[in-house]
Amino acid sequence: MGILQTVHKAHVPFDPENETHRAAFWKLRTTGIQDIELRFVLEEGYGSVITMMQDKIACHFSKQPTGKVTALRRTK
Repeated sequence: MGILQTVHKAHVPFDPENETHRAAFWKLRTTGIQDIELRFVLEEGYGSVITMMQDKIACHFSKQPTGKVTALRRTK
């Protein structure tokens, strides 16, 4: 892909809450093919878009629950 082709695509910040963004991640992860229309901004601190997406998805779904958390008890 030439440099001119990359500037014609809209680059958006990756949003792990957005189902379309997660679908684009899954397609890239499983097939190695990027979504034709959707391109993501590589944020500072990340080496690649896919590792950035993985980290953001993991952090999003690993957030501490907002409701009351009960302690886990060991069973013998």
